[in-house]
Amino acid sequence: MQKKIFVIYFDENILAHELIKTNLLLHAEKYVVKTVSKFEDLLKEISSNNFDVVLSEIETDKISTNEIISGINKVNPAIPVIFVAGKLSEEANLSEEIYKADDLVSKNDLRRLDFAITKSLQNKYYKIEKFDLHQEISKYQIYFEHLFLSSPVAIVMLDAEDRIINANQKFLEIFQYELEEVKGRNIHSLIIPDDLKFEALVFSNHVRTGNYLHKETRRKRKDGTDIFVDIIAQPAVVEGKITGILGMYVDVTQRKLAEIELQNAKEKAEEADKLKSEFLAQMSHEIRTPINTILNFTSLLQEEFFCGENEEADVYFESIHNSGRRIIRTIDLLLNMSEIQSETYEFAPKEFDLHTELLEDVIFEAERIAKQKGIDLQLKLKTDDLKIYADEYSVYQILNNLIDNAIKFTHKGKVEIEIGRENKDLLIEVKDTGVGISKEYLPYLFTPFSQEERGYTRKFEGNGLGLALVKRYCEMNNAKIEVQSEKGNGTKFQVAFLNKDIRKI
Repeated sequence: MQKKIFVIYFDENILAHELIKTNLLLHAEKYVVKTVSKFEDLLKEISSNNFDVVLSEIETDKISTNEIISGINKVNPAIPVIFVAGKLSEEANLSEEIYKADDLVSKNDLRRLDFAITKSLQNKYYKIEKFDLHQEISKYQIYFEHLFLSSPVAIVMLDAEDRIINANQKFLEIFQYELEEVKGRNIHSLIIPDDLKFEALVFSNHVRTGNYLHKETRRKRKDGTDIFVDIIAQPAVVEGKITGILGMYVDVTQRKLAEIELQNAKEKAEEADKLKSEFLAQMSHEIRTPINTILNFTSLLQEEFFCGENEEADVYFESIHNSGRRIIRTIDLLLNMSEIQSETYEFAPKEFDLHTELLEDVIFEAERIAKQKGIDLQLKLKTDDLKIYADEYSVYQILNNLIDNAIKFTHKGKVEIEIGRENKDLLIEVKDTGVGISKEYLPYLFTPFSQEERGYTRKFEGNGLGLALVKRYCEMNNAKIEVQSEKGNGTKFQVAFLNKDIRKI
């Protein structure tokens, strides 16, 4: 359904009202017409009602053409005005006020009226759209100008010769210039260090050929000091032609200096780790060698002079032997943890037989200690397939630490070692009837240097590194370790070597 056009007609001659109405009603489906005979009524109507077009006589005895145009424009400047004249005189036709109206129609040729109204409405919408577009453009121009000037990012506009057209406050602040000092000057002579001028020229040519550039580099301030900046540069295009470069800078000097400081600290830490490893290795040699010498000669003395004939002497010699083993074990644990933490451990997985190539040695030493404490040490093999692909030394440490702990924390009863397979995974269980672990301490069990009992009054020796190493060695060999324990009711450790590729952690 066609939208109606609302027309208001002003003429002091009431007889003329019917003439206009009759003409427009020929297009009854198109127009709604209202007539007024007083100018003040016209102004009132167009100020309070939504009319599309004003039809008005050119002038009356009381009101001039200029007053009619001025009055309508003050009340409603957007509404089209069409003058309707009884007789078009040459003077009226050429008067300046007439040209301020949208059209002029003679009462003797009202056939033009419909066309004049249609054309005036088209002009009205064109003017409104053009006005709105201009307003939008002006609004965004103001917005972008404000954004350019107040942006926290330094922005500079260059022409085709890399001369500065404009720069915002942040750019001037970063590089310590006033706008008058930089306008019209080549940017290379202002902020590019001498050793980077050729590189900067290459970058400019790259952008001027239509490319985008994002780079972190070095620039200089007015006082000659260097700063680090993150640069984004892109071609400035006007009507499809590259006319220059738009550059944006972010001062990243503090971050860059922090990175350099961090890198220096990292290198110092790596050097310290290297020195620590060398120190520990040297101390290991310096301590192990004399301790082993003492233990060996102590054993010779025991065999040569006492040979089981003096029980009291045997106790003394056994105490010397155990203390020496304790020192060597502590050194081994410290060195092993140091190797893992400094990532210098040489992980070398291979296929080997767990029983014949490793477990027999562990059990041989463990049986001697278990016998001294009166503990029953049992080994149960539930499978003949004990081949495993893993790092032999770290697996030895896993078994040795778990069995050694089981014996140490068991006063009476037994320590049981079971080895079998489940879904091709090799399962090792170490169970004891010892003191057990409290549920409060279980979450900290694998934390380095952590012990459930602390201080000089603790009942058990140790440095809290054994189980921490076990956990790391399990991870290294892609093995899963679980523990079940209750205070006073023993402990069970289970290690599952998964049937997957070994990965180094």
